[in-house]
Amino acid sequence: MSSRGTPGNNKAQNKQFAGAVGEIERLIGRRLSQDEIRSLHDAISGQDYGYLDIVEEGVEMFGS
Repeated sequence: MSSRGTPGNNKAQNKQFAGAVGEIERLIGRRLSQDEIRSLHDAISGQDYGYLDIVEEGVEMFGS
């Protein structure tokens, strides 16, 4: 899995995003709500973020 850039197809993008959400949850010590997941998705949409970028954004948004 690459840490830079969005994967080429939607299935790979969804897998990358789901993995990043799991890592964010592990790092912040709690589950994200569906609203939080949607907010994260909206924040990164169109940004060409890689896995590590998504994790970093999520921790910044939802970590305490």
